[in-house]
Amino acid sequence: MIFRRSIFVTIFGVERFTFLNVFQMKKFHLLIFLLSFLTLNCQSESSNEHVIEPVLINKLALSGIGLKQFEQPNDPGKEFYQKKVCWGDELGIFIVSTNSYVNKMNDFPFDEYVYMLHGEAEVRPKDGTTQRFKSREHFFAPKGYTGEWEIMAGDHLHYELSVITTKRADSTSVSNFKSHTLIDPTLLSGVDIHLDENGIYKKEIVKGAELTFTLHAEKSSDVILEKSKEMLVHVLSGMITIKSTNQNKHNFHTGDFFFIPKDMEGQWKTDGHSLVKYLTIERSW
Repeated sequence: MIFRRSIFVTIFGVERFTFLNVFQMKKFHLLIFLLSFLTLNCQSESSNEHVIEPVLINKLALSGIGLKQFEQPNDPGKEFYQKKVCWGDELGIFIVSTNSYVNKMNDFPFDEYVYMLHGEAEVRPKDGTTQRFKSREHFFAPKGYTGEWEIMAGDHLHYELSVITTKRADSTSVSNFKSHTLIDPTLLSGVDIHLDENGIYKKEIVKGAELTFTLHAEKSSDVILEKSKEMLVHVLSGMITIKSTNQNKHNFHTGDFFFIPKDMEGQWKTDGHSLVKYLTIERSW
């Protein structure tokens, strides 16, 4: 995870890690190449009408297939794999994998959403309580974290879905969360959800300096989507159908992750057995 996070902080101008010193010695055109590569976005558009479409997150990548290995010359005992799934205007989405390994972190430079697909992670803050996160759990890693982050995969490789913002928050922005936070599985189960008079439920679970997690639930509905904010959506139960302005239909089912680009317009329809639930991850500002 150090390599993955070092790339981000080097590009964003924050020098917290030392692994990429070798890259800093390269010529300027290499940095320009990296920046142009990383700013490719995952918006799907019609070539004729330039209609913005939602994007299903690559299921092969979510299955751990097609991850590229990166050499770790300063960390010979560490195997590191990564796949950039999406790089939008506001959010970057990755699949990251390593062998069992201990990362030492000092003032972690950004918020991060993590969905553990395989393996476990144990965080041991310098000041705070040790926590362990398991496969199929969602958790929040706060900007400013100092301590250890240990990946536990036995004799195998862990992998996870990771989301960060593509730009750093204003330096005055602070998070109410000083430690890693598990998104309560009981809350996500929906047992204690109570819809309002309009048949809607919305609960902000985490609001960090850079990322906000929100749980939504609703009865089957059909609404107009106007000038959307960029977000990652995880369907917890039911089906979400989005029809773009050129009438293309996109169906997303329980378990799917999908990306909504900025300023998308269309029709948002939900359908399910009594209740449709979904988790959204978006930029906090």
